[in-house]
Amino acid sequence: MAASTPITPHAGLKGPTRRSLIAALPAAGVAALLPVAVNPGQDDPILVPYRQWLGARRYWLEHSETATLRVLAEEREDEALETLVNATPSSMEGIAALIHVLWDVAGPSVTPDQDAYLEQAGDPALKLIAAIWRAASGEAGLPPFIKEAKA
Repeated sequence: MAASTPITPHAGLKGPTRRSLIAALPAAGVAALLPVAVNPGQDDPILVPYRQWLGARRYWLEHSETATLRVLAEEREDEALETLVNATPSSMEGIAALIHVLWDVAGPSVTPDQDAYLEQAGDPALKLIAAIWRAASGEAGLPPFIKEAKA
């Protein structure tokens, strides 16, 4: 786009709109105006509690038959989840981590080895969650089942 593109107000408005301002700027200028979803130079507040949650979830799955161990794992998992639901990611890795947690919380109610898994994963809301996870993680397919997930 040429920098000489005229800035015209939106019908009924006095002055230029955000769209007309962006259209008038060269591509480099547009990037400066758009909101930044990630801050690559900062530590993401999501990653530590995500790893704690993932570890506790795995431990819970492995020791769900032992009541005392299960309760301890559930407590650790709940604490990490509480931290996660109140935090905002600052990196693509953090976004992928939160989407993975969301997939576990709101995703299919059966394990990937069951026939209904792919049917449930086909729900439009879950397909949107999976699309965001693929974009943020760089991985293909669906978010991994907890026992298969990398920390």
